This record gives sequence, C-alpha cells and structure tokens, in this order.
Amino acid sequence: MNIAIIDDHEDIKYAVEKILQKENHTCYGFCGDEEDLEEGIDVFNIELIILDMMLEGSLTGIDVIKRLRNKSIDLPIIMITGYTTPSNIIKASKAGITEIIQKPFSKTEIVGAVNKFRPHTQTQQISYSKDNEEFIGTFENMKEVYKTVGIAANSDANVLITGDTGTGKDLVAKLIHNNSFTQEHPFVAINCANIPENIFEKMLFGRDGKQFKSKDADHIGYAQKAEGGTLFLDDIQDLKPSAQGKLLRFIETKSFSPVGSSKELGFNGRVIATSLLSSRELLRNSDFRDDLFYRLSTLEISLPKLEERRADIANLVRYFIATFNTNLHLSAKTISKE
Repeated sequence: MNIAIIDDHEDIKYAVEKILQKENHTCYGFCGDEEDLEEGIDVFNIELIILDMMLEGSLTGIDVIKRLRNKSIDLPIIMITGYTTPSNIIKASKAGITEIIQKPFSKTEIVGAVNKFRPHTQTQQISYSKDNEEFIGTFENMKEVYKTVGIAANSDANVLITGDTGTGKDLVAKLIHNNSFTQEHPFVAINCANIPENIFEKMLFGRDGKQFKSKDADHIGYAQKAEGGTLFLDDIQDLKPSAQGKLLRFIETKSFSPVGSSKELGFNGRVIATSLLSSRELLRNSDFRDDLFYRLSTLEISLPKLEERRADIANLVRYFIATFNTNLHLSAKTISKE
C-alpha cells in the first residue's frame, strides 16, 4: 500500500517507515502543515494515512482531517497519540477514525493496524465538537467504549448501554449527549425503577388538565421536555410490560399524546437507555419485549465490570479524593496502597 505518515517528529516518521517498508509498503512523510498536502496525497496515490493527534504548534490531527475532508479526500486514517484522553478518542471517532494507537507503540501494533486496511480487509469509516472528561478510565480498558461514543454522538441513533452498578452508564450517556450535535438541547433523565406503573404514561407523555374535571393542572411530560435533545431511560429492565408497550409505540412513531388529549405531538430527539442486564439477559427475560429491545439497541455499549478495570484504581482514587476534598472541604493527599 502507499501510506502517508503525517507527524512533526522526524524520528517517529522514520521508525514507522522502516517498520512498514519491511512489510512491502511504500511510505511518504508529511508534517501536516504543507500547502500542497492534498496535492501530494493525490500525486503519490496514497491509500492510507497514519496521523499524529498533536502536530507542530497548535495544529492537530483533527484539523488535518477536516482539511482533507473539505477537499473530498476520504481515505482511511490510523491515529497515533500520546494523549489518550476520553475527549481525544471521542473526537477521533467522530472524525471517522476507527484505529487509534497509543504511544509508545510496538511494531506489532503498527503492522496489525495497517493490515486491517489492506484491500481485502478494509473497514468502513464513519464524521466531528466538545470536550467532557468526566469518565475515568485507562486507554486500553475504555478505548472501544470511547470509539463507540464517538459513533453514537455523530448520529441520532438510539443507544442501549449495559453494565453493572457503578460502571458509569449515566456518565457514558452524558458523554454521548455532550459530544453530539444536539448538545445544546435538553438531557432529560428518567429512572424507570422509580416510576409506578399507573403514572408512567402521565410522567412520560404529560397530561392535558383541561380534559379533566379535577383541578389538576397541565403536566409537561419528560418526552416534551427532552424535545430536540436526549431522553435518558435509566434501568430500563425494571419497566413493567404495559409501560413497555407505550414506550415502544412512542419510539416507533416518534410521536405521543398527553393523557386526556387527542392531539398528537412529535418527538425530535434520541433515546438512550441503560440496563443492569446484558443484551443476552434482556432477550432471555420473558418480561421484557424483544421488539422494544431491538428498537432501543440500534447501537450497543457494554461497559466492563469494575473487577476487570484494576488498572483504573489509582486514577479513580485520585478522582474521588479530589471530589471529596472539594465537597467536604478537606485536604487529604492520598490513601495507603492497602
């Protein structure tokens, strides 16, 4: 393959080029700020780009990607970076990056990533807006989650997030919303476990008080409050069957009627749901409708168990110490390893 290596460090370009030449690839080096970058990519018939996230000065890999896309250059890209923060991974994913390699990297990692883009294995790419560093997690444990967050943020597809208590399902939902093109619209959260079955419809769709003889006023439902933004349904596995049917129709039709009203209102937003049960467990659960599951799970994100994230313990401890110092006006520095 003809491969462009875009990096402002000559040693990295040289090292990557030597690795790939031994795999019979032809490499061309760029710094990213060349006026004739697009022309060079065309002249050398480039098939794949390896791009550093941080380039010289204030230039970033995302800037280069946007520049290339504006010139209708839509080649597959492998991102290399030493700054694997959630926002960087999400930005890369939204810009169409499906392969991200952390510095320092090995020969095996570079060759393996490039091989994914050989003509017989080439994968389809996905397109870019705000930072949110709330979620704590190391690169290796969370990179697939962040990449899917970027894909979700770049669309209006419904998302199902599964994982144990404490794995951060609500934080992932907010990451999706805060990085989406509807980030300025409301994020409205509902805990499905806490809504009694007999008032679910009123809470979700609202109530037209004029249709009742009682003095109950109009009630604006969660769906109307979330218009244009995100309706977040937490603990969807606890929703009763009758409520599931009402929710299914709402998702299918993107419309609803407040209780007591014949007027139908449209819903222009997305639904993100969470479940303590895995996808497999939800489908096996006779109390949960299969058709609702498939409507909710256009995109799925499965969060790793905390016991699988031992490498995150130190970062989590530092985060909680800082949080409690602020909230409780303390000045703790650290805790013992034990």
